[in-house]
Amino acid sequence: MHYLDYQATTPLAPEALEAMLFWLGGPGSDGFANPASNDANAGAADQFTQTVKKLKAGDWLEFREGTEQRTQAKLSYISPLKGTYLFVNRQGESAGEYSLSQLAQKLRAARAVLLADAPLIERAMSSIVGTLKKSIG
Repeated sequence: MHYLDYQATTPLAPEALEAMLFWLGGPGSDGFANPASNDANAGAADQFTQTVKKLKAGDWLEFREGTEQRTQAKLSYISPLKGTYLFVNRQGESAGEYSLSQLAQKLRAARAVLLADAPLIERAMSSIVGTLKKSIG
């Protein structure tokens, strides 16, 4: 038996979290809102949350850390069990794993941007320029 306190400070067993993810807003759910919450936006699906929910395998995002570092990654898999979005780089290596809320927050803060279906040559040139900047700088 696991006890969830009001302030949510008691650690939650990983197996309990995994069992509840769908009901807490994982992919495929309608989200969750506590009616007693002080957060007026709790459970509100803003445009960023909706954008994440519409993502599909093969979509590309650019992750931005600071002003210089930009990393393009492809959504490889959406785990229905864990509710995570798995990204890979152009070499197929792991580039990140995010929950729906983490990804929505990155979009909200402009630390992630959904890339339009840009022509392959344009994306390749952008990647080459980024690599050259790293090697020079």
